[in-house]
Amino acid sequence: MFTKASDPDPVLISDYNLLIYNGCGVLEESVWVPEREAGEMALYSTVLLSGGSYTVMAAANLGYALGNLTMDQAFEFRHNLAYPDEYSHGIPMAAVVRDVPSGDVVKIPLERLMAAIDVSLDLSMLDPDVKLTPVEVRIGKCPQAARLFSPGRAERFFTGGFVRSGRDLDDLNRGGKVRLYMLENLSGDRPSSYIEIKSAYHGNGGHSKPEEYLVYRFFLGGEGSFDIARNTLCSFVVRPVGDGLSAEDGWRVDRSGVD
Repeated sequence: MFTKASDPDPVLISDYNLLIYNGCGVLEESVWVPEREAGEMALYSTVLLSGGSYTVMAAANLGYALGNLTMDQAFEFRHNLAYPDEYSHGIPMAAVVRDVPSGDVVKIPLERLMAAIDVSLDLSMLDPDVKLTPVEVRIGKCPQAARLFSPGRAERFFTGGFVRSGRDLDDLNRGGKVRLYMLENLSGDRPSSYIEIKSAYHGNGGHSKPEEYLVYRFFLGGEGSFDIARNTLCSFVVRPVGDGLSAEDGWRVDRSGVD
């Protein structure tokens, strides 16, 4: 569950779309409900031909109507964010339920299009004289859009990415974690989205320059894949060793801000 005012409500539904296709893949009904009905669940009733089998697609928190999409168009449709943390009215969600018989009550478990990324710092292996204070954590190559009803690789990215800074890093600086969010990006074996941690640095190896920082970077993913799937929680622990500076300056450990 969310714990801060800057985090999204993970179960909020502000609006929702329903697309209902018959057994031949033809759209029977498209509806957008802009205001959530009272109660704990979003409910919608419709009338369908008896004896038929249907495919139902649902999407929530888009802020607009999907309209009359063919089934192929729906599977290819991408939801775009205006900015990386555009979730004040709820995290965008979607789901597909196939082979739904007419006359039944259908419960649709929605999946969030975003993944939650937890990042923590283990400073126990640093030399005693080293002080490392994170000032910014962000997602680089943060996806700007994702398919609603089918998984896929991100094609467009924000220039800046999802950022946490200031008070949002209080828990991280107390030995806890910081949570970030991003849309699905199934990049397979090709490195794509990454985490960047900027920290003020003081130690025998040098000191941060004014308004400059030591930077750690690492690609998101695991188990031989750089996939970050929707509706998942991924946790990463960064554990610098010794003076916290690598033997060679580079992309993963950028020491250009340390003198």
